[in-house]
Parts: sequence; C-alpha cells; structure tokens
Amino acid sequence: MELQGSESIVEEAGARARYGSSWRERFALGLPCLLFVLGVASLGDWIIDDAGISFAYARNIAHLDGFVSQPGRTPVEGYSNFTWVMLLVPTFWLHVFHPVIVPKLLGVLQVFVAFYVLQRALFRRTGALWPGVVLTSLLAVSPPIVVWTASGLENGTLFLLVTALFAVLADRPSRWEIKAGVLAALLAMTRPDGLVYVVAGGLALVSDALERPRDPRALARSTARYVGSFAAVFGPFFALRLAVFGLPWPHTYYAKRVYATAGERLDALWEPGALFAKLSSFATGLAGPLGGPLLLATAVMVIVLAARKQLGRVLAVAVLLQVLAICAFVWLDEDWMGEHRFATAAVLTSFLTAVLATQALFGARPRRAIVGWAVVAGLALYGFAPRLVAFAANPTTPYSDVVSHARRFNRYAELLGVRGGSILTPDLGGELMESTLTVYDAAGLCEPAIVQLLKNNSPVWSYDHPLFYDWVIEKSKPTFVSTSGFFTNVTTLEKDPRFARDYVAINRYPDSYVATVYRRNVHSGDYVRRDALGDPDALARLRQVPPAPRVDPWIVRAGESLGLARFHPSADYATLIVAAHAAWKSRDTNRAVTLFRRALDRPGDRPSALQALAEALDYANRPDEGRQAWSELLTAAVEADDFERAGRATLRLEAPPLPEDGAAMNRGLHALYKQNAPNEAIVAFREILERSPAHYGAHYQLAVALDLAGHRDGATKIWRRTAALAKAYGDQAALDAARARLATPPP
Repeated sequence: MELQGSESIVEEAGARARYGSSWRERFALGLPCLLFVLGVASLGDWIIDDAGISFAYARNIAHLDGFVSQPGRTPVEGYSNFTWVMLLVPTFWLHVFHPVIVPKLLGVLQVFVAFYVLQRALFRRTGALWPGVVLTSLLAVSPPIVVWTASGLENGTLFLLVTALFAVLADRPSRWEIKAGVLAALLAMTRPDGLVYVVAGGLALVSDALERPRDPRALARSTARYVGSFAAVFGPFFALRLAVFGLPWPHTYYAKRVYATAGERLDALWEPGALFAKLSSFATGLAGPLGGPLLLATAVMVIVLAARKQLGRVLAVAVLLQVLAICAFVWLDEDWMGEHRFATAAVLTSFLTAVLATQALFGARPRRAIVGWAVVAGLALYGFAPRLVAFAANPTTPYSDVVSHARRFNRYAELLGVRGGSILTPDLGGELMESTLTVYDAAGLCEPAIVQLLKNNSPVWSYDHPLFYDWVIEKSKPTFVSTSGFFTNVTTLEKDPRFARDYVAINRYPDSYVATVYRRNVHSGDYVRRDALGDPDALARLRQVPPAPRVDPWIVRAGESLGLARFHPSADYATLIVAAHAAWKSRDTNRAVTLFRRALDRPGDRPSALQALAEALDYANRPDEGRQAWSELLTAAVEADDFERAGRATLRLEAPPLPEDGAAMNRGLHALYKQNAPNEAIVAFREILERSPAHYGAHYQLAVALDLAGHRDGATKIWRRTAALAKAYGDQAALDAARARLATPPP
C-alpha cells in the first residue's frame, strides 16, 4: 500500500536516521512534556479513591497474601486493571510505594514514552516535526488525558499500550505480528474493554493478505504468530482468572453492569437518541463545543483521501484504532467520575487521526504548523484550561478523604477496645489501605454477596432487599456502618427495625443529596453496634473524636496566593456569604464550605453562617466536620436566643438524653401534675436547661409551670422559645399551643 502518496522510500529512510539527532527533536518532545507536567501539577496530590483498590491488591500480592482485598479474605477480582496492578507490585517489594508519588510518577513516565513514540512515528512517516508536536501538545493539555493518567488508575498504561500498538501496526517491523499480539493481550489485561484491540491486529493481517494474495503460507505464518503470541500472554492470565475467581470477567463488571446481556445493551443503544447522546458526550469530552465539528471534519478528510487513494497505511491504522476506541467508549455505561474516564484511547486516537489526515491532505508546509499551534492554543486557553481548573478545584472522591475516614474509624475501634472489628462502607480504596478493620464493601466491588442481595441477582439496584438486611444485621454484623449519598439510597438500612435495635448513630443526618436527586427522605451517617459500646460514656467518647478538616485543593490555594481568585480571602462578611451561596448553587459545595468558614472570621450574623456551613458540610459528604459545625451552631444559637436554629442543631446532633435530665424531668412532672407544686417543677425544669439549653420538653413544661405559678412575663419568654423549637421540630400541635398562649392578652 502506498504510504502518504508522495513519500518516497529514500525520504523515509532519511527521516528514520535523522530523528532524535538534533536539539529540535529534543525541544519538540520537551515542550508537550512540560505542558503535561503543568497540567498534572494543577491537580496537586489528588488521587482517585478507586485507585486505592488497585494499591491494596498490589500490596497483598507482593506480600504473598493472594489476590484478595485484605489478607484472609476470599479471593475476589475487585479490580479490572490486572496489568496496572502487576506494575505496582515491585514497588512494594522494593519498599518504595507511596500512594501519591509512585502512581503519578509511573503515569507521567508512561505518557512521556508515549509522546516519544508518537513523535517518532509521525516524523518518520511525514518527514516533518509539526504533526507530532501538535498532536502531543493537544494530548498534553486534554483534560481526559491529564486527569486520568495522573489519577492513580490504569489510564497511563492504556495510553502507552495503544500508542505502541499504533506504532507497530503502522511500521510493520520484522515479526510485527508477535509484538502486536503481545500488545493486544496486555491491553485486554489492562481493562476488559481493551479486548476490542485484538481486532486491530486481525484486520492488519487481512490488509496484508489483500496486498499479497498469492502468498497464503506467509499469511498463515503471520496469523499463527499473532494468535500464538496473544494466546501465550492472555491465555495464562485468563486461566488464572477462572481458577482463582471462577468468573470470565472481573467481578467489577458484574457489580457495575446495568444490562444483563450484550443484546440488552445493544437494544439500549438503538433506542432513539441513545447512540447520538453517547457520541455527543464523547465529542464534548474531546474538544468541548468544537468536538463535533472536529470529528466531522476528520471524517470528511479521511473520505476524501480514501477517494483519492491516498489514505496510506499509517492513517488507515489510526482510523481503525479510533473506530475501535470510540466503539468501546460507546459500549461502556456512563461513568460518574467525570472528565470521560473511559475515553482515554478514544481521545488519543481521535486527535491522532485528525492530525494525520490534516497533514496528508494539506502537506507539511510551515504555515500548517502555525495553524496547528493556533488550534492547540485556542483549545488549551478557552476549552481545556477551564475544565482542568474546575476539576482540580473540586476533584472526584479524593483518596485522602477516604484515608481520613479510615483513620477515624480506626480511632473509634481503639477507643472501644475492639479487636477483630469490621466496617461496612461504600468508599473502599483508602479504607483497604489504611483500615485496621475487616472492610465489607457496600458498593459490592469486592463483595459478591452484597451485589447479589442488593440487586436480587439482576443488573438493577433494588430497594426491596430483605435478604440484604439479614446478611448485614444477622450474619456479617459489622462493628461499624458508614453510609452516604447513593448507597444510603440503595441500602436504606434504617428501613429495617432491627438496625435501630442493634446499632446506634455516632453521627446521623438527613441526606440532602438523596432528598434532592431521588426524592427520598433517608438518613446517612456513621453507626456502631450497641454491644460494642461497653459503657454508657463510650458513645460520647466517639462523638468527641475531632474531625480531620479537608484542605482546599492545591490549585485553589495557588490561585488565591497569586491573586487569581474571584473572591479574595480578605473580602467582607456579606461578599463571602454571597460567594459561598453561589458556589453551593453551582454544586461546588467544598468551595462553599471554605467561603462560609472565612465569613465566620468576619463581623456578621454568626448563627446564620454556622448553619449554612453545617448544611454545606453535610451535603459535601463531610459529616464529621458537619457535626462539629452543628455543635458550634447549637451553642451560638442558644447565646443569641435563636431557638429555632438551636432546635435544628439539636435534631441534627441527635444527642441521647442525659440520665440526670430524665430524672429531673420525672421530678418536675410529678411536682407539676401530681403535687400541684409548680415552683418545685420550675426548679427541676431549669436544672435540665442548665445542662441542655435546647431541651424541647423542658422548655414546654417550664412554660406551663411558670404560667401556673403566676410568672407570666417569664412564661412568655419561654413560650417564645418553645414556639421556635416546635417549629424546628415540626411539632404543629405544640406550635399552635404556644402561639395561642402568646396571643392571649394578660388578665
């Protein structure tokens, strides 16, 4: 097949010899590498929590504990990136693993190597530097590439392997079939959808057969090499999977799948608008509003080149890999983590095809390089940079957050003297790496029983799952339970009365996320088994464990130190409150938390700011910090005589009644209603309010007692507080009674 139409064998040989021999090539490689490092740096120390699952499996494999989430647990393939896990294993052997530095460094190095391979391949085939520089620069600033190759997941490995497969299929070196087969196997082991790339090698063999139709023996030898090398690598891996886990796919596939069969998935894609919506999603991830036009323009250029018989092997390989990568992306379900985590290969091959098609159609003139760089600069400044900054400022489920969560529960277990305890929780990565407890995965990635029970052996999460309640409450009996958001909505443990019988809340709160998204009023929080508490003061000790405040992302701190933040840290109270509510409205609740906290340092309405901060912390799934804010609100509201807020804080905190309050309440009620001694009752009720200033029942009974004792002015003040508390508690009968009393003129 003719290569790029006009390129000669002599020119190609010269390009092969010249590449990498001058400062220009080194500069051409260094520039996109620098851009990529700057993008990675903007993410600071962020690692996605799911990466911690891979870290934990790599550690356990390195320590010869087996393919398990924790030593001693049943083997479950709770990861889907075998190649990446095995790359991490040696770092544990060498005792150099660090959960931020090592995965980021490996990801960056893999991207650097891929950039070198791409620039070398394009230079050798075009004789010009600009196509490779423009391509790698686009990739270096693309948010899906920057974010996910630096996330701690396998995306960097996938990026490098797809790049290597492109180079092998484009160059077709000696015994290329073996290299292609090994790469296809590694891709299939890196991620289940990577199996699609085995098609690329097969079609390359078909292409060779069409070029040499009279040499069937050569085709047979090539096919044997390709199939044999693929089988030699993938075969033992697949046999290991079946032998150890007993399933043909990773358990994560069964835990996450939405459709029971491939036929159901295909039917869903053919529903009106479904395929278009998925392609539109990819186009947006590729280049924002320019993504659709870019894909369309690339398709037109490829068609024109094919019609002119100038498509060439290199561009044909790029098109083939792009089609396969986009098909894999379309087939996969939508991912909740943002910035198109499953589109790494599709973004790579789409930019690759666009650059190659442009060069093939318009040539390698210097003016083309200027146009190419203008496109890069425009996308970087007006499309990619804002997206990257937005993600870096509010990243998806940071690993560090879950590590803090695990350490907090370790402290709970230590305070209770628990040995051999356990926890049921949906956020798993940091938990597996840091927890001293047995971890039951509420999301089901490492817990097949939970998936089966919560989905009733179907692909759909079910709200009706009595067998799940039996598994949690009667069989596994986790010492601690921690739920929030989506998995509170799914598990709804409070629906079973046995849960309240066996567990008490350390920190419980109405989940506003579930109320907003699913229209269900349920509670999230942290719980402990009653039989683990040991003594009456144990729960209070747990509640006094200080939270670990979340530090603002690096890019936010850097932006403020450089004066680039929209709202300066020294802004006044009103400005900060407005900015905080705006951030919350745009769903950047973590930023809202920061701004509310700063407003509290300024003169202003402290109870109002504290309530907003507490609600924002709960919504941002930071309930331990939220509990602290609610406690501060309770004190501030009582001092400000704002008993409606005090009531809301009391409801959120769900503090158990003090035994001495119960005794005093009994004395007061007896004096008031049995002995007709309101003055004695007043003493008892005031004693309660000294200890518990927002005690609802004590306020109501004190108001009644003051009226009976003839202290009308004092009673009026307490009735006002009672009305505010009744409003906060939603007690309409008490509110009506208080309002009626307040509306009654004095005799």
